[in-house]
Amino acid sequence: MFRWIEENTPRQYSIPETRHAFEYLSKANLYDSRIFSRQNYSFKKFYYDFMSAGVALARENPSAGFVPYQFPKLLMMLSRTSARRATMNSIAGKIKEKSHGSAKQIIAEDFPYIKQLFSGRDYAISMSREFSFDEKEIAFLLGAKEDSKEVQEIFSESEAAKPKEPAKKSGILFSESQEKEAEGPEPMQTKLF
Repeated sequence: MFRWIEENTPRQYSIPETRHAFEYLSKANLYDSRIFSRQNYSFKKFYYDFMSAGVALARENPSAGFVPYQFPKLLMMLSRTSARRATMNSIAGKIKEKSHGSAKQIIAEDFPYIKQLFSGRDYAISMSREFSFDEKEIAFLLGAKEDSKEVQEIFSESEAAKPKEPAKKSGILFSESQEKEAEGPEPMQTKLF
């Protein structure tokens, strides 16, 4: 609701009225941040009062005519970029597991360098193998389409370069003596009395 009021107040109100309305919206935002920081939900009543009644009281003259309200631009932008942000978070999550860093820090500080390194084919293959990137993530880092030839080649070469997992040792493939050899010697048992 806050975003709707923020977006459409300048369309409905004159410039001085808009200034007064945004003063009330800023007070509402202040109480909202106090609610979040102090976890004190008794401030919610002030938040709603400033956001709704405060903005309504900023109105001095009734408007003439119909004013179409619009969907908030911030929410539209966030919905358009949700797939991009999900891919970035996926890449950062895979990198943070190996580098023991923060996903936010990787996105904020390291992404330009990672993209630059990814422009080299050898680095792209080794990074894709190391972090187990899929086609979508490789395409994002290269700035190419997911079904492009370059993305498919890098993905297939990184998959081929991954080490093969060793065969599991079980009684079917190995004899019991071979399994015991693989496990190592039995621990020494000492008697205290």
